[in-house]
Amino acid sequence: MKSGESKRLCQICKESPFKYRCPSCYFLYCSLPCFKSHKENICELETGKRKKESENVDTGQQEGQISNDENSEDEDRLSLSDLKKLEKCGVIESMLKNKDIRKMITNIDGAQDPEMVLRTSMKEPIFMEFADQCLSVVESKNENDG
Repeated sequence: MKSGESKRLCQICKESPFKYRCPSCYFLYCSLPCFKSHKENICELETGKRKKESENVDTGQQEGQISNDENSEDEDRLSLSDLKKLEKCGVIESMLKNKDIRKMITNIDGAQDPEMVLRTSMKEPIFMEFADQCLSVVESKNENDG
């Protein structure tokens, strides 16, 4: 097995390529049985650990507020309205029919170092065109808001 292939395997059975990601802890899994095993064992441990850590840190913030650390980490994340704008864009929808673009997005999403994979993908003209189109849709929306 190549060293890069182990990153792509299910983190539960370690036999099949992963197809899914746990919405709670982002653990990679390949099937419903692996997901159930994860939810019953690993994810509960992770969720419990995160809950205990959050109880130990009293920030004085109300539930639902974003901390300064989360703000800086999520600075580049799109708002729900930006995502809806992208969803409604026919050009983006058409570009997403390209299997190469979809594969690059999947690789970025599944990478241990997504920033590095994104930088590499941006060297591909087709992905750069896709990213530019996404930015133009989001930026034009923001200009119309102001």
